[in-house]
Amino acid sequence: MSEEKFQPIPEVEKAILEFREQQKEKSYSERHSELGRMLNCPFCDRRHRSIEACVQRFAKDKNGVERIAKGHGHGRGRLTRHWNKRSLELVDLTHQLIPTYPEILNEDGKLEPDVKKARSQALNTLRKKWHKRSSKIQRQQKSSRRINRG
Repeated sequence: MSEEKFQPIPEVEKAILEFREQQKEKSYSERHSELGRMLNCPFCDRRHRSIEACVQRFAKDKNGVERIAKGHGHGRGRLTRHWNKRSLELVDLTHQLIPTYPEILNEDGKLEPDVKKARSQALNTLRKKWHKRSSKIQRQQKSSRRINRG
């Protein structure tokens, strides 16, 4: 058997070269039109392809009635609210104090840590800390105003 070399038709070769040149000038989304363009989604606050359809969701109360959202996803209409600094501090301290309290029996007869006592102690500790901090700031303001009065 003699090996024959494949000779492409000149018109096909020319079309292939033109296609490759055109592809070099196109962006990724133009070369892959099935993926769609990238966009900044106003509903989910993410950057994703246009083929992913995001649906705007509204917070609903227990009866399934939509609540009115104030601002851009904040206010009373937010589905999951952000924790503030003090609440996070309380949760952390409560988790640290739970092992120090003895376990008590619950309604099912199982032993559980006394979370209520740990939480109340954590809250009292943090209130003292917060009061101390605010007292320090108030003292500093008082002395600063006294100095500025002349």
